Amino acid sequence: MLDTTFDCQIEQIVQSIFSSMLGMEIRRSEGAGSECSETVIGTIHIAGTQPISVVLGVTDEVASATAAAMLQLPVASASDDDKKDVVAELTNMIGGNLKSIMPSPSYLSLPTVVAGRDLGVQISGAEVIDDVLLDCEAGKLRVRLFSKI
Repeated sequence: MLDTTFDCQIEQIVQSIFSSMLGMEIRRSEGAGSECSETVIGTIHIAGTQPISVVLGVTDEVASATAAAMLQLPVASASDDDKKDVVAELTNMIGGNLKSIMPSPSYLSLPTVVAGRDLGVQISGAEVIDDVLLDCEAGKLRVRLFSKI
């Protein structure tokens, strides 16, 4: 298991991606017990000396807004496939940025995306080491890192 967390780096990475790629401002969600009703979840794995799994969960509103911004189309025109594709790309960008600060050698998998209601993610043999809840004008998103026990 990792001896360190990436809490601040996660926040900075997501802020940078959302600001530069989507023109959206991100801030840490305030208040204990804040929840994120995730309807689209992207997962990517970083293998290497310190393997971790990165899980990005977004609300349907955030999925629609990010798809519209990235694909330059009206929010109402964002299809379910558009939302999944954009969440996959955002997950890949977050994972790639985290990989760059991990010890070498490290390798990034392809992202996996699921969409639906009442979703949950379990990474077998791993525990959550970071859980960062963020807000943007469209709603909430959550980034979690899992590390092997």
